[in-house]
Parts: sequence; structure tokens; C-alpha cells
Amino acid sequence: LQEIQLSYLLRKATAPSQNNIYVDFGQFKLPIGYEGDLVSSGALPLIERALLFRARDVNGGGNGDVRDTGIQLRGTQGQFDYRLGIFNGLGERQNAQAQGDPKAIVARLLYRPKGIDGLQLGASFGRGNTRVAPTTSGGATTRFDREIYNAFAVYKKDKWTFQGEYVTGKGQNLTATGAAGRERDFQGYYAHAGYLFSPKIEGVLRYDTFNFDRNISDAAVKEISAGLNYFIKGNNAKIQANIVRVQGGRGLTSANGFGSGSQGQGFQNDRTELRLQGQVGF
Repeated sequence: LQEIQLSYLLRKATAPSQNNIYVDFGQFKLPIGYEGDLVSSGALPLIERALLFRARDVNGGGNGDVRDTGIQLRGTQGQFDYRLGIFNGLGERQNAQAQGDPKAIVARLLYRPKGIDGLQLGASFGRGNTRVAPTTSGGATTRFDREIYNAFAVYKKDKWTFQGEYVTGKGQNLTATGAAGRERDFQGYYAHAGYLFSPKIEGVLRYDTFNFDRNISDAAVKEISAGLNYFIKGNNAKIQANIVRVQGGRGLTSANGFGSGSQGQGFQNDRTELRLQGQVGF
């Protein structure tokens, strides 16, 4: 099951100065970042999301574009949009029961200033201390202690789109007794510009970098992407073509804690990719 959400209208707006307030229950995307939550996969300007949202930690959680079971309060107040939720984890508990009492707290605040049409500014935060299943050999249960800080800005005006996000945070394995294990210190950001040449053709450029662990030499991955979108019928029918230059990440090896099954192994060779995608929505 990917996503199921039930929403309860906690307060209904009865005046122009008020807004609806909801409580959501179920399994859904965590409110972290902009592109990882507020942009659907069908509306992405490039074929792949930014690296900071594609990256996953050692236990399967992420810095956005992840789902987990929880409850959140959401609403708007004037120029602000807010989310505050409690979840079983930061993506690592999707479709799985919680392994203990610790829960993750996630919050996001988005601001749309009235004086600048098309501008959105936001910040989000995630903090989790999630238990994971015992090892198959019967070893002690461990947990992963994580924190995420994110900031973003989006500006859309006429034919132009400018977008950028920054993320930083830490993750550390803790044993059942609380002893500290390997610590990871990650950081990433991207800058994106798009221009609509016509109602059917859009050009996109993005510079994207993500450092999986600043404690390791050459653990940063960089991508430079150039894309062209042809909209047959908006995002419901479109063709996308991307040229992507990928560099870095040679430090993402099993000796540094990135096993053969981790996402890091795919970044070890510098390369140029051509990505093509056709999309039809119903």
C-alpha cells in the first residue's frame, strides 16, 4: 500500500479571515521540503527529483519524497501554510509496524507574501529516533537517530520559474543500550531555472549536489541537468528529454558503510546520461 489518507475537518472557515483546519490520519508523504512533497511525480519539470529527495539513509528513510504512518495538523492562516505531524518514522516504517515507542516529529511552514505574486518561501524540520528490527542473527535491536533541516524558495512569474532548496542534518546508529555508532553528516542543495518558450515547450536547467556524509572524502555527488519538456496536454500527456552529467561519489563504498545495495553504488563512475520519458495521465 502506497498511500491512504483520511481527513477530518477540525474547523470550518466561517469568515473571510478564517481558513479550514484539518487533521489527517493514515500513510502519506511527510511534509518535508517543496519538491519532495508539494510537487507530484507527474508534475516534475525534470524526469528525476533532486538528489536530496532521492537519497535514503541506511534504514530506508529519507529527506523528503517518503511516506510513513502518522497524524498531522494542517491548515492556512493568512499568508502562511503550516503542517505539524507525528509519524512512526521518517520513511523507514512505510508499510511496517512501529518497532517501539519513539516517534518522528515533522513540521513545515510555508509563506506566500502578498506583495510579491508567485513567491513562496518555506522551511521544514524532521526529528526521529526510530527503532528497527533485530538482526537476523539475534543481535541487539538498534535504532537510527536522525534530524533534518530544510529551507526552500520558489518564484514563478510569467514564463519563468526559479526554484531552490537546501537540506542538512545528521544520522547516527544507536544500540539498544544507547551507545553511539557511526554518525553521518549530510548536506545538499539545488538551483533550478525554467523558461516556457511556448505553451507547449519548456526548457529547464538544474545544478544539484548532495553530500551523503561530510565525514567521508568524496562522498558528494553532483548533477548538472538540461531538460526539454513538450506538453501535448499539460502534465496529463507530455514528453521529457534530459541530458545529465553525473560526477563524484567515489567515497560511497562498502568500507565507508555504503553496502552494495545502497543508492551510493550507482554514483561511483562519472558519466553523462540521456534520459527520455513519455507520460500519460488518466
